[in-house]
Amino acid sequence: MVRGKAGRQEIRAVRGPDGLERPYTFTEIRLDEVLKGTVAGSQLEVREIGGELPDGPEGSTSLSVPGAVNFEDGEEVVLLLDAAASDGSYPIHNMGMGKFNLKTVGQRTLLVGSAAEHEEKTWSLEGMRQHLGQTMPGATGLRPSPAMDQGQPALGDQKIDAPIQAQPEAKVTPPAAPLATGGMGRILIALLCLGIIFLTLRFRRKPR
Repeated sequence: MVRGKAGRQEIRAVRGPDGLERPYTFTEIRLDEVLKGTVAGSQLEVREIGGELPDGPEGSTSLSVPGAVNFEDGEEVVLLLDAAASDGSYPIHNMGMGKFNLKTVGQRTLLVGSAAEHEEKTWSLEGMRQHLGQTMPGATGLRPSPAMDQGQPALGDQKIDAPIQAQPEAKVTPPAAPLATGGMGRILIALLCLGIIFLTLRFRRKPR
């Protein structure tokens, strides 16, 4: 997870597992901060499927993919990145869902999602730094928390409580088995009653 500014862009053909070449747009990101993970150097290259390749033997190749990320030169962004591809570039996690623009409101810097699914949702950059500092190593992302308005705390601004300690497992006593019901139960009850009547009559008999 990185924060930086978008730079030059280039469209190149990338051969997929099926052997076909498709246009990908590569964008240079000049890094200002690495929020999570490790990146070597002061810049990296991200890629998104889509774009238009120059004219070739068979004409130009154009590909437009809904949800793909678009960048403007100098745009300041926060990006969630997947592992680097074989060419060293980084795919953006979940395409447009992995890109956030920065917006200053008062003294706060907010991360605003660029995808339609992120509308009405904002994050505090400082709050996210604090949250990422408290998450366990290996955490790969955050679940967005919608802010009711720009004046309310966003994700990470609230106090994060200590992890809940595991409680010892309570012993559960299984409930007693219910009395027999149905046809067999009635037969047993009837036999029991007959036995009681037989014993009562036997002890009441007078000797001759």
